[in-house]
Amino acid sequence: MNGIIYKTASDQSGVVDAIFFILQKIKTNSSTNIIEARDVYSKYIKTFEENEKSSLKKLYTSKKLAAELIIFQGAFENGRRYEDIRDIDLSGFVYLDIDFNEINAANIDKNLLKKKIFFDFDNCVASWDSFSGQGIGCLFYTGVSVKDEYSIHYELIANELQEKYNVLADAQCKNVGRGNFLSFDENILIKNDLFNNTSKFKELAEKFDKKLSKNNVPGASIPIPSELDTD
Repeated sequence: MNGIIYKTASDQSGVVDAIFFILQKIKTNSSTNIIEARDVYSKYIKTFEENEKSSLKKLYTSKKLAAELIIFQGAFENGRRYEDIRDIDLSGFVYLDIDFNEINAANIDKNLLKKKIFFDFDNCVASWDSFSGQGIGCLFYTGVSVKDEYSIHYELIANELQEKYNVLADAQCKNVGRGNFLSFDENILIKNDLFNNTSKFKELAEKFDKKLSKNNVPGASIPIPSELDTD
């Protein structure tokens, strides 16, 4: 696979700065490759001819694999295989995405859903158009600091999304080591006030911990983002 694994905690001064840096890149990443990829995907979802659909899918995949690979969940310097990930590698962030098919099936406008998730969830720190331009990427802060609990945090958020909007988040994102191809959305929604005050992240983690307890799920220890550097 082509692409660069973005090692958050070690490539920037701290986790929060690194995450914010990636989000800003999404805002300006208007590369020729992603524009062409979106054009191909748009044709792919509109065609029903099998050979053409197969050809378009291969072309889209090749362009996707040529994009930069980023990882919001942590700085996995030993690799992204589950057995190689250490608890200290985790960033405290949880990434979810919602595919075009789910949004279409729910009969809801993509931009409206993007805004709803961003404003309805106080721990949704950013929401943007996915790489295809047809789906949604969302980044949440829960303070998860134990890799065995990552899927629990993911499922709690995913269940809430389903209850509120009748959409299913991509189940593959439950994998703590899952990569994400750098997208482009000049209208990305970012809670800038959070990134300007890291103490607020601790408050979000404490709030989510209470939600876990309310749902009879064991809570995790709560890291402060600025303490997660691995330098």
